[in-house]
Amino acid sequence: MFITAVIIPFYILAIVSMFYMDSVFKAFMFFVLLLIATFVLFLFINYPMQSAIAIICFMAMFAFKFKD
Repeated sequence: MFITAVIIPFYILAIVSMFYMDSVFKAFMFFVLLLIATFVLFLFINYPMQSAIAIICFMAMFAFKFKD
């Protein structure tokens, strides 16, 4: 149900919008971004606790600045 309701319409719109982009590189990067976002969304649906802890760890890692 998740695939038919969410992923298929987003990917159809993404493929259509890729034809209107300036360069092939931008279109490819947009498609990679869409793949990563789909994977993260899939992980949050199936494993919410582990995904939330991982995101909090990433946020904490980038929040602290170490002095050289």
